[in-house]
Amino acid sequence: MEDKDNASQQGSSANAAIFLSIGLAVLLLAFMLIFVERSAEPSYKSIKLATGEWAPYTSADLPEYGLATAVVSKVMKDIGYKPDYTFMPWASAEQLSAKAERDNDVRGVFPYSDPRDNPNQKSDRNAQFYFSESLIDIEIGVFYDKRYNPLGSTIVTPADLQKHNVVKLEGYEYPPQWSAYLNGVSSSLVKDNRQAFELFQNQTHPFVVIESIDVGRRLVEQYYPSLLPFVEVAPLKVSRDVRLMLAKRNPNNLSLIRQFNKKLLELKANQSAFENFMLNIENKLELSRAVELIPLSGEAFIYAYATPEMEQAVLLPSGSQGIIRQWHAQFLTFQPMPIDSSNSLVKIKLLNGPFASQKVDLYVQAASIQIPTVQNTSPK
Repeated sequence: MEDKDNASQQGSSANAAIFLSIGLAVLLLAFMLIFVERSAEPSYKSIKLATGEWAPYTSADLPEYGLATAVVSKVMKDIGYKPDYTFMPWASAEQLSAKAERDNDVRGVFPYSDPRDNPNQKSDRNAQFYFSESLIDIEIGVFYDKRYNPLGSTIVTPADLQKHNVVKLEGYEYPPQWSAYLNGVSSSLVKDNRQAFELFQNQTHPFVVIESIDVGRRLVEQYYPSLLPFVEVAPLKVSRDVRLMLAKRNPNNLSLIRQFNKKLLELKANQSAFENFMLNIENKLELSRAVELIPLSGEAFIYAYATPEMEQAVLLPSGSQGIIRQWHAQFLTFQPMPIDSSNSLVKIKLLNGPFASQKVDLYVQAASIQIPTVQNTSPK
């Protein structure tokens, strides 16, 4: 009996040893897989960069933090860096970066213009910063309210700016083609573009605001929708490059800007790939502020009209998405008024569905619009 018991105990011990060995082997294999996987992941160095609120190009509330930020992130990642973005007023960002001497300081700011684009313009930026190649081109325009400044529609040449009061933004350098005509004009100085466009809300005298066309239109759509029928862009427009600036005080920034420029030029050299990259970001930006369209009670489809008169319509499937172009007046005045529910139409731009490629604005009943829950879709 004792021999049997001893044999049984020895067998149990052997089995336990086998199971323990198998367990250790499994744990070792799992550890090795995790180690190999982590070793295969690229190691990125952190870099602090500053920018401002300038949607759709940069914003803390946008997917990828905006178009220009997406380009900076892509290039930085390709050269081994993971950007840590800080959003602040433009003048503050520039001043903070200009003083940076160490790698753990804010090493650069964007998107800024290069004063060298204008040989006649004197600027401290030349002495303080290295400049990247162009991140993206933006179109600059002149905004005016046609009710108080109908002559804004006659601004066709830069010289025409001399006839207008220009609201200038702190930290902005204006297009070199226009700068010479802005020095002698009557002007007001404001902190940022939100403050500038807010002046249109309580306008009492004619003035104009010079800003990126996309930025200005987005500001009006998002914050001042009641101004949409009145604030327009003058015929005068100009395209301008915006860049990343790295402070010259940091001795390591010269090699960094060279690496950045080399990789940025490589990225743009493949034009179709770069266009697809930008298109993907633009789609994310549009979808981030989309509303969903749902059928009215008892109907299977959404009726979308070509004009506010509701004379001709197309059918949209449930779940269609769009961007609000113009709310009905009933949604823009916060005070009791007679409600005309039969004509509370909202102008939209379609983002999906069979008619999205037509790129035309349509009108839908406000009751068909479902506003999504606000979410911050920016990368963490």
